[in-house]
Amino acid sequence: MPPQHPPHDQLFRQLLEYFFADFMQAFFPDITENIDLHALEPISTDAWFSGEQKAPQRPDFVVKTRLKSEDVVILVHVESQSSYDPKFHQRMSGYYARLLDRYQCPILPIAIFSYRTPDKEPETEVIHTINGKTYFAFTYETLFLKKLSWRNFIETKNPAAAALLALMGYTEEEKVACKKAFLRLLLKLKLKEEHRDHVVKFFDSYLTLNEKEESTLRKEINQLHPEESVMIDDFMNSYEQWGWKKGREEGIIETAKRMIGEGVEITFIAKVTQLPLEKVRELKKEVETED
Repeated sequence: MPPQHPPHDQLFRQLLEYFFADFMQAFFPDITENIDLHALEPISTDAWFSGEQKAPQRPDFVVKTRLKSEDVVILVHVESQSSYDPKFHQRMSGYYARLLDRYQCPILPIAIFSYRTPDKEPETEVIHTINGKTYFAFTYETLFLKKLSWRNFIETKNPAAAALLALMGYTEEEKVACKKAFLRLLLKLKLKEEHRDHVVKFFDSYLTLNEKEESTLRKEINQLHPEESVMIDDFMNSYEQWGWKKGREEGIIETAKRMIGEGVEITFIAKVTQLPLEKVRELKKEVETED
């Protein structure tokens, strides 16, 4: 059976479990300077609300570590959001309150926005005042991937940044160039096979090429230095044999579902994914039923 791409939250959670330190160094270098990235302890939130009748949403990723400048334990909470939610800041403050109640330590909250409408951002503060006096104030850091230029990260040799290239700001005409840059970067990264497989899975879940684009990519790779060209070509062939190409249809369907969930017009989805319009309509009904 061909491999299927995991859901959005699972992809991000696994990426952060493998490459949290790389993620922080690539996107929050100033904050990272005072965080000990060698004392990381992932916090499982799977069983948080098992005793409640109706379990609320759980945080995507939480890790415990320490500050370098002082002997203080902190939590870092990272939440990935694939669609616009005007009440997202309230959900983040709710997670903050629950984490604080449970662990009683400072918390650094971070949100990763991966949807394709960078002009729509939720509020980043929650402030409660009574009679002009503030009794609660909350804010969180943000990373809006579509606002970033993928070209600024292709020389970083950072596996987290490599995977997230697929969600950065590029035009339809730049998709082939972005995929080529990703493959060239991947060769430079010395990753365990399991980690490399997830980086490829993550990238291919969000940036898919049609047959014409795949053909163009192959031609451009063949024009690289012979040694690099052969290595990339062998790498691509090995993944196709392993099953990635067989799973391409499932990946396209998952992409279409994510776009439907983000409110994208079905005619545009059909054009981008090259799925029949009737198939996109069927997927839309499935998504609405799941909701």
